Amino acid sequence: MEFSRTEKIKWTARQDILGWGANSFFLLLIFFSLAWWGSPGDALSAELEQPKRPKIGVVFGGGGAKGAAHIGVLKVLEEQKIPVDYIAGTSMGAIVGALYASGLSAAELEKVITSIDWKDVFSGNPNRQDIDYRRKREDYEHLTGLSVGIRDGKVVTPKGLIKDQKVNVLFETLMLHTSDIDDFDKLPIPYRAVAADLETGEMIVLKGGRLADAARASMSVPGAFPPIEMNGRLMIDGGIVRNLPIDIVREMGADIIICIDVDKPLETRKELGGSLSIMNQMIDIMMKKNVREQVKTLGPQDVYINPVLGEFGSADFAKAAEIARLGRKLHGKRSTA
Repeated sequence: MEFSRTEKIKWTARQDILGWGANSFFLLLIFFSLAWWGSPGDALSAELEQPKRPKIGVVFGGGGAKGAAHIGVLKVLEEQKIPVDYIAGTSMGAIVGALYASGLSAAELEKVITSIDWKDVFSGNPNRQDIDYRRKREDYEHLTGLSVGIRDGKVVTPKGLIKDQKVNVLFETLMLHTSDIDDFDKLPIPYRAVAADLETGEMIVLKGGRLADAARASMSVPGAFPPIEMNGRLMIDGGIVRNLPIDIVREMGADIIICIDVDKPLETRKELGGSLSIMNQMIDIMMKKNVREQVKTLGPQDVYINPVLGEFGSADFAKAAEIARLGRKLHGKRSTA
């Protein structure tokens, strides 16, 4: 008897149920989400109708180093043969999403993210030979290399605490294989990154251009990284407008949504430290509001995942390997909205 593609997915899920361990609850959710689209009739009608399987979109939320947990979730999806048809991400979620959409496997992603010397990446300027021609040319068009300088008769100060040249070079290197693609629908998995317009506060959905630039724009945390200018607009981290872009992946055509929220509770008064800690808390408050609004839009067929990351925070890039492992211990639930 021949099975349609949808039946094969369901059959694989049924077989895997027998051997599921810690991830059984989450995977059952995926199975029932697929089943939500209706069970096939008899063999003859199934052959005649050939129902299409529902399209699955994955949403990667922002959260700095906590975004390494996305890799653990992806590894589980791959192991259980859950297909991914669309991707949308914000901030660190945009970076992980961009790399996965570009063709990297979860294992390759883990190797890349955990092998990066993040302390060095955030430390300053890259070697000159590592910068492409366009970036070198921009060095002469903008004030660079100075913490404080003069431009047009005015004192100019840095726009971020972290110099981003090494970050830019890192992203360009990791996504070099996509340099000939300027339409994100033509990537192995269609992709969207979310940023915000610093001048208007408007949400910007990046659908094309240089993939490295889109991911970098989405993670321009205000105050930490300088904004990025693209298409005449000054862009910052998309988390302040849409940290969990569920509506974006739905608009791409997803029937079932798997959203991965790496958010964690706000810091208590005792946990708050200096001015940087307070600034982060303020940003988190804004993000939580738009995340709640997005989660309310989930339907009974969708799955919400919020990995338990313990004490790990958004700055713990050096512990990316441990965070990725925690992402495998999935805690999912279906929406009751």
